[in-house]
Amino acid sequence: MTILDPYNWLKGELVLLLERITPQCKEIKFMISESMDRTLPLRQRLVVWLHKKACVCCRRYGRYLQFIRDNVREFPNHINESSNELLSLDAKERIKKALQEWRK
Repeated sequence: MTILDPYNWLKGELVLLLERITPQCKEIKFMISESMDRTLPLRQRLVVWLHKKACVCCRRYGRYLQFIRDNVREFPNHINESSNELLSLDAKERIKKALQEWRK
């Protein structure tokens, strides 16, 4: 006979409830992407937060986007470290300027 752990049962029920009351992952991923460019309204931020509590995939997607965003922001600081054989100094400066303006 297996003894059920009430905590795991409750946790599972909460996950199912959150899946029912929040939008599907496709819409949540869109909201996560949008949150990188602008501040979402409070209701949408709450919905995303609740959904991410239950959905490992959407949490991972949010971390992935944040990782990309952080690295893109750091790229202009390291553009001169690339090989001169691949890009001319003029091309590196144009890319650096474009990225800096894009971040504004």
